[in-house]
Amino acid sequence: MTTSTVHALIPFGAVERAKTRLGAFLSPVQRQTLAVAMLHDVITVLQAAHTIGDITVIGPMSNRRLMTLPAGVRSQLEGKPTLNGAIAMAVRAIPAGDSVLVIHADLPLLDAGDVEAFVRATPAEGVSLAKSADGGTPAICSRIGAGWQWQFGPRSFYLHRDSASKSNVPFVVDDSSSLTNDVDTPEDLTGLDASKCGKQTAAFLATVKRTYTPKPRRPE
Repeated sequence: MTTSTVHALIPFGAVERAKTRLGAFLSPVQRQTLAVAMLHDVITVLQAAHTIGDITVIGPMSNRRLMTLPAGVRSQLEGKPTLNGAIAMAVRAIPAGDSVLVIHADLPLLDAGDVEAFVRATPAEGVSLAKSADGGTPAICSRIGAGWQWQFGPRSFYLHRDSASKSNVPFVVDDSSSLTNDVDTPEDLTGLDASKCGKQTAAFLATVKRTYTPKPRRPE
């Protein structure tokens, strides 16, 4: 990708409903704490990445009274009831010619070098797609004006990939860096190595270490 301003957007749903798939494993308060910890760690990494210009967290009004964002990070209310609608609305405010990185908040192993490589690998008029083990899309980078449709949801990687192929949009796939290791299930959580996680996520794992035994992540 040629040099342009990269605007990072982090979708973050209602804190009170965070990580429901971990409901049999963590209490509601623990799930909320984990979600916010991972968000803050992702923000810290993005702030350290030289390719990122500014950071905006997209979420509902209720989050403003339940959490505080780090200095310099913008917040934007969800303009539509769907994740894809909210992202599309936020993207429309970005100047043509700039780039957008939509990245999820649950990437505890995220590394600034991987973020920079992901952005730089994005084709000039195309997209970079990160692929998680369950077929999700933890991150997408695209030039504004490249003609892209956001299709986040279950197994969204395949929707994004197929859309790019059918529209002749150049794309590259990252299926092995720290952008691909999200946390949705108990297996994802127990597979984490706290020593490789961001500071706040590692601190959370230390508080619950007696309630679970870390296991190796299943082969992809």
